[in-house]
Parts: sequence; structure tokens; C-alpha cells
Amino acid sequence: MNIKMTPREALAIQAKHIAHYSRLKSGLAELVAAKTNLRGLDLDAEYTIFEINERIPRGGDIEHLCGLDHGGE
Repeated sequence: MNIKMTPREALAIQAKHIAHYSRLKSGLAELVAAKTNLRGLDLDAEYTIFEINERIPRGGDIEHLCGLDHGGE
């Protein structure tokens, strides 16, 4: 399976996740911004989800920054 998305799409998802989780962690937007790497990306070009995931934190990455643990308990 070759799933692709644009950085712009991933950033929109990221913004929604930051808005949702920001009540749990002060400075969350700044933490996520520091881990986001857009260097050399065309915001409207499609990239594999693997490259997007390495460069644009969303979902579980943001939950982890908030201290939410989804361990095996």
C-alpha cells in the first residue's frame, strides 16, 4: 500500500490535534513546531506517509508530547 498526502494536509491535521490537546500541555504548539521539519518540501506535492510522519508530528506523536501513555496496561 502506497499512501500519500501533502505536507499542507498533514499540517491541517496537526493544527487540529494541537487545538485538541493544548489543554493538556502548556507550550504544546511550540514543542510541536520544534519537531516539525518542512525544509525542502513542496507543501502541495504528495509524499509517502512515511516521510510525512518523520517530518510532521500528528496523532500519537502529539499525545506522547502531552505525556499520554498508551502502554500495555
